Amino acid sequence: MFDRNSDLSPSGAEQPFASLRAGPAKTLHCGLQALRRGDAALVLTAQRRSERAAMLGELVRLVGPGLHRTVRIEGGETGLNLAARLARESICAIAGLPQKRTAPHVPERARTLLVIDDADMLPASALSLLAEMRDMLTGARVQVLLAGSGNLVVTMCTPRCDELWRRVRLVLSLEEAAPLAGAQIARLEQDIARTQARLEAQRRILSIFADSDPRAAPD
Repeated sequence: MFDRNSDLSPSGAEQPFASLRAGPAKTLHCGLQALRRGDAALVLTAQRRSERAAMLGELVRLVGPGLHRTVRIEGGETGLNLAARLARESICAIAGLPQKRTAPHVPERARTLLVIDDADMLPASALSLLAEMRDMLTGARVQVLLAGSGNLVVTMCTPRCDELWRRVRLVLSLEEAAPLAGAQIARLEQDIARTQARLEAQRRILSIFADSDPRAAPD
């Protein structure tokens, strides 16, 4: 749909677009790789909000020392007021801003990570603001990590989000763990039922021995 190789990562190496559907371990590994190499934008989709939140937490925790600060926003709470919310966090679109050097106390390659969960609840007009931004506190470029349901990708493929979508090098789709969890729960329930049956049988055997023990007879 778009020329994915028109932008380069900070290292200068071409990063072709990829879409990956995987379990938690591989999703975490690939997400960390994308953030550490400096991808401008990364998309994570998962149907279960709890699974998305857990994955976002691990990505932020493990991404490494190159991350100067993290800003987390909930798309469902922000809605059409995304620009105002970003301004409160001192994050602004680069377009129209004067060139600003990185703050002296901040490493030259430091990054600010903007994490937006429930990004699928934002309209295309709001998402389009995220194409290229700067942290006004540090002068650092901003990496964007967008998370939501599969509808997020549909919205980002609209013409209004063209510039942001061009900056995405990786879309990660977290596989649902529900079928595996359900099977595990079923096995645990079976194990519990068997254990309870064995305990009940042992109680009956002990009761029989107790009744036949002459020492238990009354004087």
